[in-house]
Amino acid sequence: MAWNGKQGGNKGGKGTRITGLFKTKRAGLYVGKMRAEEIKGVRVLLKKAADESKEVAVFMYKNDAEEGKPLFSLKCDVQQEFKGKKGNDEDFDDEPNESEDVDL
Repeated sequence: MAWNGKQGGNKGGKGTRITGLFKTKRAGLYVGKMRAEEIKGVRVLLKKAADESKEVAVFMYKNDAEEGKPLFSLKCDVQQEFKGKKGNDEDFDDEPNESEDVDL
């Protein structure tokens, strides 16, 4: 199973937005709140996944650093059958880049 990039609980984006995450004073801690419209969208998505006995994929995106904007965004989507080309381990870099300011 994989995410197919379709499904939209938000306009112009892929997946349903959960929240944005802001850096706190505590090292490694990021926090965000779900707005009412985000709760509604996630509730619809979770019901769809449960009705179809499917899993939900959660995605964390790193945003461009802008004052007053969240450093990360969380989105989710119902998993779909993967129909594209699978990548290999060389395609993914899960190690933090030295230039990234992320205290995880």
